[in-house]
Amino acid sequence: MKKALLLSGIGNPGAFAETAKEAGLRMVGQMAFDDHHHYTEEDVRNAISEAKAKGAEWIVMT
Repeated sequence: MKKALLLSGIGNPGAFAETAKEAGLRMVGQMAFDDHHHYTEEDVRNAISEAKAKGAEWIVMT
């Protein structure tokens, strides 16, 4: 089971997390933004830092 940080900018991040679990991912963290969020370079840098700090093997993003 891969450890993943979830990064989402959708209306229902809970459903995204549930789908990730059903796909066999072990969620070690979640960064949820407003629906239709336009990711910035800073958002991505923060996600990478968070993933490293939590031992995530993957960042799964929508």
